[in-house]
Amino acid sequence: MKASSLLSVGLALLTASSVRAGGLFGAKVDYLLQVTNDNKDEELLEQAQPALIAFVAPWCGHCKALVQPFKKAAKKLKAAEFKFGFVDCDVDNDFCQSYKVKGFPSIKAFSEGKAEDYGGARSEDAFIAFANEKISGAGGGGGGGGGAASTGESKLAPTITYSKM
Repeated sequence: MKASSLLSVGLALLTASSVRAGGLFGAKVDYLLQVTNDNKDEELLEQAQPALIAFVAPWCGHCKALVQPFKKAAKKLKAAEFKFGFVDCDVDNDFCQSYKVKGFPSIKAFSEGKAEDYGGARSEDAFIAFANEKISGAGGGGGGGGGAASTGESKLAPTITYSKM
């Protein structure tokens, strides 16, 4: 009895771990990559297309809130020139640690094999604006209001300025 119970629990855990983030983002669709440690080179690092990748954990409430705007942006664009994807950090923890993911969700912009933190808004419109900027070659801006000046600062980090009225 005990051996069969342990086997049942083990199979249940194995099944749950293999569909976690896939379950968070729903059924597999062609416009949203599931990046793993096994496919990261061919799907992400060796590709010329820029990409926006969400590093998520299925139990994370903020990750769950990110799913709809992220998926909607990916579905609207379906651009061959830009990719959207996600990494399940519960399954591919080593991959997430290699990109210094410390909180969830973390979103990183990949271009020519290099990653930078995405600092823009987490809305469908901001994701689309960011992708369109990357496709047109206008640079970043983090989905905010345009690219950063050429001062050496990250183009993906939003710049906040204050003025007196």
